[in-house]
Amino acid sequence: MYRGKGNSLETHGDLCQLPAATRVPGLIFPVPGNSCHRLQLSAAIFGIVVVVVFALISCVQVGRWHNAETLFRQAVAVTENNYLAHNNLGAALSRLGRHKKALPQFEQALKIRPDYQEALFNMGDGEY
Repeated sequence: MYRGKGNSLETHGDLCQLPAATRVPGLIFPVPGNSCHRLQLSAAIFGIVVVVVFALISCVQVGRWHNAETLFRQAVAVTENNYLAHNNLGAALSRLGRHKKALPQFEQALKIRPDYQEALFNMGDGEY
């Protein structure tokens, strides 16, 4: 029960005991019952909406990252000077037997970071 000593959950111990001024405006929906039930329902609905939004975002990303090639193509497209993304895209292309398309990726990785030995190894490992 609210006794007027503060506005924290530590003071009240229960979300329903907080004074109305500390609740998020706009998240209270008209529901039969006391304001505590409305607050609980509002929090539950908000939580469900957040989960659904993140699930949809995840579905979109999974479509973009279908395999290693698409994953690292996206990484190269959205970052700058990412030697790891270039190297890993080259390695993915090389594993698919597309060695001539992999070579420029290894070269770009070495242009960004000349001492990157894995890119040198990957260049030597391919059939060019």
